[in-house]
Amino acid sequence: MEYLPKDFEDLDDVEDKDDDLKYKNHDFDYERTSWNSATLKDVRDVLYELREYFDEFKIAVVACPCLTRSPYNLDVGGLSGNMNIFETDFPLNMLIEIPDLKKGPMRLIPSRSINIFVCDRRPGMVLKIRAKGRKTNYSIITLIQSILHKRFSYKMGLGGVLSIKGGRMVQHVKSTSSDFLNEQYMDCDPVQTAIGTIVNDPVVIVGQQRDGVFLTNNCYMFHFFSENGQSLFINDVTPKETEYVGYFNVAEKVTSMVVTKSV
Repeated sequence: MEYLPKDFEDLDDVEDKDDDLKYKNHDFDYERTSWNSATLKDVRDVLYELREYFDEFKIAVVACPCLTRSPYNLDVGGLSGNMNIFETDFPLNMLIEIPDLKKGPMRLIPSRSINIFVCDRRPGMVLKIRAKGRKTNYSIITLIQSILHKRFSYKMGLGGVLSIKGGRMVQHVKSTSSDFLNEQYMDCDPVQTAIGTIVNDPVVIVGQQRDGVFLTNNCYMFHFFSENGQSLFINDVTPKETEYVGYFNVAEKVTSMVVTKSV
């Protein structure tokens, strides 16, 4: 079954602007909003295809756990209420501000593009995905993105948290002396928790690591925040050992914005 789009409309016609997302020194060239018509149960049924890529897999609609508690330790109680995704495309030299759910304040980062999920942080129903025993070189995030792209004909997406337990993973860490990302391996014991957004854009492979793991555009990668800064989840390198538990909500709309110049 393919899910058909609701109408697109200019963001100028939408009254509820979200204050959680702020931009610095720019004008938007255009803004466009895609409204989602799929329910949590619709997305659950679509993502059941993930079972083909893991030895163990479960997916269900459940009540969201309190994300301020361990192992999440976020500044967010839940993932519900006015769920929106902002999909942006910026000049390379532009600084943008994104919410840091770990610490509250905004962070300034140089970026080409970024996808951000925002909500009222209320408790509510969400998708829970548990998977272990990866059988492909694609990460669980890339697999979800690919399936959503195949099954939904309009722009839509998910936002949430992903806990990674057991084995080892590879991540990209921003260098302290430059904007380059360094490859780093990390044990997933204790549990590591990342946050991020998945939009059903086509999957574009930009490289492959020596261990066979595929790399995609970093705007689709989930983020870790710590006292040492920000890093990006790439994939596990121990497929048989690493277990994933994710909680995701479906955005009510995706707002696409393109910026080409500063003010």
